[in-house]
Amino acid sequence: MLDSVGVPRARQQTLPDLAKPTSDPVASGRLLARELRGHFNLGLQPLADIDGFLEEVGVLVIGRPLGDSDDALSGACTNHPQFRVALINTDHWGTRQRFTAAHELGHILFGDAAPNEWHDDPPEHVQSSSSSAEEIRANSFAAELLLPLEAVGRVVARLGVTEEALCDLMFDFGVSLPAAVHLLRDGGHLSGSQEGHWLALSASNLAWTFNRQSEHHAFGEAKGRVRAPTAIHQRAMQAYTMGGIGIGPLAGLLGADVTALRKELDEAGLSPALHSEVDVLELL
Repeated sequence: MLDSVGVPRARQQTLPDLAKPTSDPVASGRLLARELRGHFNLGLQPLADIDGFLEEVGVLVIGRPLGDSDDALSGACTNHPQFRVALINTDHWGTRQRFTAAHELGHILFGDAAPNEWHDDPPEHVQSSSSSAEEIRANSFAAELLLPLEAVGRVVARLGVTEEALCDLMFDFGVSLPAAVHLLRDGGHLSGSQEGHWLALSASNLAWTFNRQSEHHAFGEAKGRVRAPTAIHQRAMQAYTMGGIGIGPLAGLLGADVTALRKELDEAGLSPALHSEVDVLELL
């Protein structure tokens, strides 16, 4: 539709030339994440906006509530010749959405999503029980991208293996409690026998104990959101304000109520009528 009304597409970005997969899926995932972080000069800093990072890499991100049942899809991705897309189930908790986004990026960068096909990830892809090399590799990539093992080591060196350290890892880097615990184990800071105790802790309890409850609430509030890819959102807004499309398609894209959206855009000075008035004034 946007093509037909003459709103040009942005040029598709070229993916960086990074490490290729090896026979060790865990090592492959970590290496690719480290190279990607290096390519974008991220160091060990947290990725606050994982959706924005995917789009910087050239992947369109779609967020839609797809159900929270045991068999609900976690995410999917495609390497279509004209666009690369990651679809995220936003009925899941915010930290899980972040992991899913990073996981789908791993599949795309490793070429697991064949052209013209979707690579679907069932809910178990975020669990340690995932057994296929592709899933293990994508999980390893996602974990290292969101929370590098070196960063885990630095937090432990500062705070020790404590509940405060676990809380900082969770909320500074935007990962779930199980993900943070597994990375403490993978970094050699927890034994297998200790892991069960740490996994039994409560994220909510830790958040309130260490004054991180606002961040914990924010991850809950991320549930059910609708997110359109930024590039398409911008093109659709341009088409709407120019009168190329109506409010209906825009509301569908944004998952918004038509009446409420029209009122909000009018108040923001983004209605087609206001745009036309500006054009007239410029001609006078």
